Amino acid sequence: MTWRSIYSRPHQWDVITTIAAAFGISSAMEQSGVAGVIATTLVNGGNSLGTGKPGVLIAVYIATFFLCNVVGNNAAAALMYPIAAASSEQQVEPSRYCSPRHPTYFSPS
Repeated sequence: MTWRSIYSRPHQWDVITTIAAAFGISSAMEQSGVAGVIATTLVNGGNSLGTGKPGVLIAVYIATFFLCNVVGNNAAAALMYPIAAASSEQQVEPSRYCSPRHPTYFSPS
């Protein structure tokens, strides 16, 4: 593959624009708190159904699946990332090993 063959291909600007817009919307969702609200809804729904962490994970997968039918895969991943990250942060149980005062907090392994 040469540089000339790469640049001679037609670019799919609709795909590039969709992915770029998804990154912008993803950042706006994270900064405005919308991703946190959606994540809280997913976590509360999973806890109320008694499914817990696997239920929230399945809900994120299903939401991503339906979003992939509307936009492309990369755009769906960019849109769902802040929601998935916020829902995982809400499910983390504090541990004594996560404290900066614990000696293993700064260890390389």
